[in-house]
Amino acid sequence: MKKRLFSVCILVFGLISSAWATPPSSIELTYEPDKKNLHIEIAHAAHDPHKHHIRKVEVYLNDEKPIDLYFATQTTPASLIIDLALQAKAGDKIRVLAICNEAGRLEETLIVPKEDDKKSQNIETPKSEKESKDKK
Repeated sequence: MKKRLFSVCILVFGLISSAWATPPSSIELTYEPDKKNLHIEIAHAAHDPHKHHIRKVEVYLNDEKPIDLYFATQTTPASLIIDLALQAKAGDKIRVLAICNEAGRLEETLIVPKEDDKKSQNIETPKSEKESKDKK
């Protein structure tokens, strides 16, 4: 009877402790071809980023062998921000997997756009009211 009670207590404690852990909630990827830089922002809420954080990030270029990055803490309690030198060209597939040290993982993929695609995505911002008044 004591063994069964002990086993149940261990199981309940394990479930409760993992319930406090939060997996990464989002990953934002931006590739800058002129700088050959991959900018990664991983949203992950942690009260103490030294104890609860993103411990590993795997970066795959065209599903080849990953670049493994390990962390002992996060940039802030809300996120981990990484700038990674990476040689990629238009059409390449970049896949990023973020793994929490307590529980959970999240994956995001980016296809490097062609230069023409980037230009067509630029949206003109409206002029400010001050600029409009100056012209009158």
